[in-house]
Amino acid sequence: MSSRKDFLNFLDNLIKDYEKSPEAWDNNNLQDFLDGFYLFAKSMQNYYDNMHENVDADDISWKMLADMLLGAKVCQ
Repeated sequence: MSSRKDFLNFLDNLIKDYEKSPEAWDNNNLQDFLDGFYLFAKSMQNYYDNMHENVDADDISWKMLADMLLGAKVCQ
């Protein structure tokens, strides 16, 4: 994912996923989702290091923003 258009497509799919199966989301209310977003953003460098991806979490990209939103779905 490298463009705003890609990110918007990702968001559209994420919304559809939630609408289709909110029970699959660990964080399915706004408070829990925002807490998960915070926790993932705080530890995302560890995530990239563990996945052996050469990513600097301080240099944000559209893909990283998408990763944070996906992480917020389940991060507790």
